Amino acid sequence: MGAPHDRTGAKAGDAGRHPASPLRVSATALCGLALIGAGLAWILIPSLPFGGVATGSSLIVSGIVVLILLVCSYRHFRQVNSRLRGDEET
Repeated sequence: MGAPHDRTGAKAGDAGRHPASPLRVSATALCGLALIGAGLAWILIPSLPFGGVATGSSLIVSGIVVLILLVCSYRHFRQVNSRLRGDEET
């Protein structure tokens, strides 16, 4: 029997081969958009707690990072999936 981290690595590798459910992808996209919306609210409504440009811009950047990572993950999965099927198109 291998070390505990060996099993964890195998499970992580297994999870990387299967697509995420559409519900999870949609929820992640909505969270990214919600962060951007909250950031705009924190900039435009200074009476909010910790309201201001610094807090709002950090929320906006966080939302953008979430969306970029989601797109990169989707593209990577499509490339890997097409290679496994033997497609030449990427």
